[in-house]
Amino acid sequence: MTLYPHGSLSFIDDGLFVVEGRWRRSPFERKMTVFRLASGEIALHSAIAMDEAGMTALEAIGRPAWILVPNSGHFSDASWYGERYPSARVLVPASARVKLFEKIRRIDGSLDEDWPEALHGELAVVPLDGTRIGEVALVHGPSRTLVLTDAVFNYSGRDLPLFARWFMRANRAYGRFGPSRIFTSLVVQNRDAFLASIDALLEHDFDRVIMSHGRMLDSGGKDAIRDAFAI
Repeated sequence: MTLYPHGSLSFIDDGLFVVEGRWRRSPFERKMTVFRLASGEIALHSAIAMDEAGMTALEAIGRPAWILVPNSGHFSDASWYGERYPSARVLVPASARVKLFEKIRRIDGSLDEDWPEALHGELAVVPLDGTRIGEVALVHGPSRTLVLTDAVFNYSGRDLPLFARWFMRANRAYGRFGPSRIFTSLVVQNRDAFLASIDALLEHDFDRVIMSHGRMLDSGGKDAIRDAFAI
């Protein structure tokens, strides 16, 4: 397994941690969000394989029990975690399971159907229906945080190298919080189903928004999501 550059495990809020890293030669950063559950277990969203110092810090906050693959594009390090922690369950979006079947060595179930009901108060799973990538949103109750993957971006200033900045401006994903042009025109294949999912997402209590690519939105997340998708 090739380890790519990554930062340290950063505390964000009650039971909420983030690791930022890179993937291959991509100019875009990626994030792993770590949820520490009341049971002492931890759930990993969009897993990033780390060096031994990083893994020691991770294991110090809890036992990795859930490897959560949030869409069909963010799966690269899930198998590494699945092999390191055989008792952990690897869950993928139900609508992306066929796409991921040959890409992940072990799939133990779907986020939609196999996330324990007892944990929904801590970490709610909200499938974003109508997308080609099967994206699933997560809402962390204790910290009132929404975690998304590719549904929104939040870049500004000099967050990216010049060419990547130009590309994201053309993609309508720079200098604003919201979905990219590619996401709304190519990834969303059933607009009505997708917007119904956003409506369901807005019924949850959240203020902060973490996305895989771009700056975390510390507050005002519900209004930002409503405005971004014109709900």
